[in-house]
Amino acid sequence: MSLGKAQDKTIIITEKGLPYTSQTWFYSGKGKALQEDKIKKNWNQKERRITSAAYTKNGWFVTMAKDTGIGKQTYSYSITWPEEWIKNKWNDGYGITSVSKGNGKWLVVMSKGHDYRMQCYLRDDISNIKRWIKHNWDRGYYITNAAYDGNLWTVV
Repeated sequence: MSLGKAQDKTIIITEKGLPYTSQTWFYSGKGKALQEDKIKKNWNQKERRITSAAYTKNGWFVTMAKDTGIGKQTYSYSITWPEEWIKNKWNDGYGITSVSKGNGKWLVVMSKGHDYRMQCYLRDDISNIKRWIKHNWDRGYYITNAAYDGNLWTVV
């Protein structure tokens, strides 16, 4: 399941054929903080992994499931873009699996057991992002996540 925001509408996209089981979702409510306690409960007690996260008109919206193929997960929920944290997690074998900005905070989810071999990202205005995307497509990269913070795009 993927989430997106377009013109103040929450869009939920589902896909057939995924091995996910025991899917669940929850949202925080407009203007409220991420429900970190629910994430931790689903990780620890239910053995679910985050499959998508976004900030919508209903607040933070998180989907989680079992049998995702995803191993350990961690996340940063902070006011500033967590550049050093991301670099440290990359060095520990994690990859970025979800990026979103809302209610003044960034949510970056990183996971082990994903299919990404190499990752890079850029935070910039749309004209530079377009050139960067073209350059990286030519190098064999794919876009796996994107977020807009009202000023800059972040593309992984």
